[in-house]
Amino acid sequence: MLVAAVVLSTTFLFGNQARAGENTVFLDTKDGRITIELLPELAPKHVAQIKTLVKEGFYNGIVFHRVIDGFMAQTGDPTGTGM
Repeated sequence: MLVAAVVLSTTFLFGNQARAGENTVFLDTKDGRITIELLPELAPKHVAQIKTLVKEGFYNGIVFHRVIDGFMAQTGDPTGTGM
């Protein structure tokens, strides 16, 4: 199991392209763009909170404190410790 602290130069942006809808978020990293489709029909409160944090710039420059290759990446902790 790969567990690593990954510092990415990240910027979350709401979809602003013709194909992107109001539930598309782009994560721009130093290695390229990741497109994230939010599913409010499955988790409306969670999606609303993510949208609020993105608009506030909360995730910009934040550390991914846990990465498991091919599975998931966790972020959102401003201390970068995962605690």
